[in-house]
Amino acid sequence: DLLGVRATWSTSFLAPSLYQRYRQNVVFSNAVNDGLTVANDNLSRVPTQVQGNALLEPQSSENYNIGFTVRPWEGWSFDADYWHFTFEDQISLENAVELAANLDTTLDPTKVVRNPAAGIVIYNGVNVGQIVGLNVSYVNNASLETAGFDLALNNTTDFGSFGVLRSTIMATYQNKYTINGRDITGSRNARTAGGSFAIPWRATMSNMWGLGDHSVQSLLRYTDGYDNDQTPNAGTPAKPNIESFIAWDLSYNYSLGERWGMKDSSVGIGVNNVMDEAA
Repeated sequence: DLLGVRATWSTSFLAPSLYQRYRQNVVFSNAVNDGLTVANDNLSRVPTQVQGNALLEPQSSENYNIGFTVRPWEGWSFDADYWHFTFEDQISLENAVELAANLDTTLDPTKVVRNPAAGIVIYNGVNVGQIVGLNVSYVNNASLETAGFDLALNNTTDFGSFGVLRSTIMATYQNKYTINGRDITGSRNARTAGGSFAIPWRATMSNMWGLGDHSVQSLLRYTDGYDNDQTPNAGTPAKPNIESFIAWDLSYNYSLGERWGMKDSSVGIGVNNVMDEAA
């Protein structure tokens, strides 16, 4: 068919697990920076009490997708899809590092435990003390919304006795990522409860040439640049932005066919990041 159109819509819900409701244990938080100090404190191994939340509500989601496929010529196809996800009452664990760094929470004694005897931290003329502990729990975020596009271009070319070349370019563009109404698109979101990497563009270009039992695959991987809110290690300068990155992977595969009681077997060798590009 020259043109194919598709669309989906669905809803779901997820009840909190017993672990999320009744968990009680202590972990250690690292790279903790006190929001009341100018310097990068980089406190390590800060005891962090993780407490379940018996009052958690189930999270729910609604998502839809609309797209099409075009096959204009023999061996060619183009796919485009728009996707949109919304989550209500998303279950997330509070971010200990953000609680310590955020001025709205760093003086909350139920979240950030301080001890004046452990160190001097002056606030409004009073020594409130160094951070010696953190308390985090599971919460229901009000909302999470994300949307974007998936694109793909495929081609298969038969060279007869010279083999077959299969080429694919795939890309994802994320144009929206918000939590509780706050736009955090294009960020690592290391300090956002319930947040994850929100990288605008990701793409791959794959070329696989096959001839008989031999095949060679070339894979180019592109990752867009993004904002970096990760607290740096002590003595390491902050890097507020991560640059875009391209890596090239190359591999060779030889099919052994039916051997050793197996219907199919093969051997291969490959190199990831051939050009040794630094991330």
